[in-house]
Amino acid sequence: MYAYFKGELVEKYEDSIVIETGNIGYNIAMCSNDISALSPIGSNVKIFTYTLVKEDALSLFGFIDKDELDLFKMLITVSGVGPKSALSILSALGVN
Repeated sequence: MYAYFKGELVEKYEDSIVIETGNIGYNIAMCSNDISALSPIGSNVKIFTYTLVKEDALSLFGFIDKDELDLFKMLITVSGVGPKSALSILSALGVN
C-alpha cells in the first residue's frame, strides 16, 4: 500500500517512531536496531514500509533499507512467524 514515508522524525519510542509528512504523523513500528541508527529527532528521514491490514487494525512496519524490508516479507511467510516476531528476529540477527 505505502512504499515509503519521507518526512520529519518527530518521536522515537522503544519499538516505534512517528514521522510527520503532509501535516500527518504516522506511527511506524520498527526494530530497535533501526531506531537507534536513525538520525536525531527533527531530522528528515526516509523509511521503507510494509502495511498490514487486519479486520481490526491497520499497522505500518518500517525499515531503513529495502534489503531489510525484503527479509521481513520472507520471514512473515514462515508459518507461526508474524510481523512482531519478524521484527524481533531482525533486531536480534540483522540482515546479514
